[in-house]
Amino acid sequence: MYFPTGDEFKSWNADDRYGNYTRITQVCFNSIPAPRAFPAGVSFRPGTFLVKPQGRTALYAVLPNYTLAKITPGVAAALYGPNYRVMAVAETVWGNYVNRAPDITAATPHAGMLVQSGGKTWYVDVNNTLREVTSGGLTSNRFRRAWVREVSSETMSGWATGAVIDQELNEISRRISL
Repeated sequence: MYFPTGDEFKSWNADDRYGNYTRITQVCFNSIPAPRAFPAGVSFRPGTFLVKPQGRTALYAVLPNYTLAKITPGVAAALYGPNYRVMAVAETVWGNYVNRAPDITAATPHAGMLVQSGGKTWYVDVNNTLREVTSGGLTSNRFRRAWVREVSSETMSGWATGAVIDQELNEISRRISL
């Protein structure tokens, strides 16, 4: 699978540098068989940016497994901060987001997000379970501290907690997750 732009690539790395990839020529790229189904390329890392189709205003949060959930600007600001960043996704690669989740209508963290509360960093997994992430877990899964969103202790009350993330986990660090 390919990265449609450098922004998708960088969303999966702990910094803005390019590395650990193979650049191929256009001739080589043209020799690769075309995908028969979407997703054909790697999407933005869940919990990093909000996305919208290029030329449209609908706003979506990126969740694991090539999933999008519609989100309002007010809820986006509450979850991602008042200066949240929106990435316009070209129509030609919009089909990479093959799954839809229910709309996000409340400022409740969603799967794929990193949140901070009570002095700890937490990952919201696909079962909506909070998993504490140690600094080793952040590093080994190539998370950026910039992706960690501050939330209130009230927001975090009542959540189930799971195993601590202190090393690389394939289901989190793998760029292709279907």
